[in-house]
Amino acid sequence: MENTIVGQVKQIGPVETFGANGFRKRELILQTVEEYPQFIKVEFVQGNVELLDNLEAGQNIKVNYNLRGREHTNDAGEYNVFNSIVGWKIEQV
Repeated sequence: MENTIVGQVKQIGPVETFGANGFRKRELILQTVEEYPQFIKVEFVQGNVELLDNLEAGQNIKVNYNLRGREHTNDAGEYNVFNSIVGWKIEQV
């Protein structure tokens, strides 16, 4: 099943680097084009951060993504799940 979001580029974040291994992440904010527009944050990681280099605010694009989730239990024993949308392909619309 292919997961896609179609929308207009609202904002492109800078490349962020974390940890000793140099993990890289960059965020894209999309505004969907529909009756009630939604603002969706899509993360691009490692080698895919370069996919955002040639984008500009206002462009209409289609993003292929994977929905990721991870669980976490804090020191107080409280359980939670965190989700993220991780993009891996961009097409002009």
